[in-house]
Amino acid sequence: MKPDSNFILSITPNYAYGRRQGFTDGETYVLAEEAYSLMQIAEEKQVAKKPERLSAFRNIGKCGGCERVISARTASVYCQYCGNKVDWRNEE
Repeated sequence: MKPDSNFILSITPNYAYGRRQGFTDGETYVLAEEAYSLMQIAEEKQVAKKPERLSAFRNIGKCGGCERVISARTASVYCQYCGNKVDWRNEE
C-alpha cells in the first residue's frame, strides 16, 4: 500500500525547515518518500530472523538478511554487516 502525500509529509520532521531553505513541494515530497522508504527498511530489520546454522558449528550461521557468515559472539543481537536482528534461540 502506497501512502498518500499528506502521510509522507507528516512523518518528515524537517518539512518546515526544508521549506524555509527553499525546497519546492516536489523536492520536499521526494525527500519525504525517501525518509518513508528508509523507515520501512529499518522496521523490517527489527524482525528477528533465525540464522541458517552451519552444521559443524553450533554458534555460527548465515544471516537471514544478508547471507554472510556470522557468529553468536559478534552478532549476538544484530548482524554486524547488515543490521538485521538475529534470533539465536534453539527451536528444541
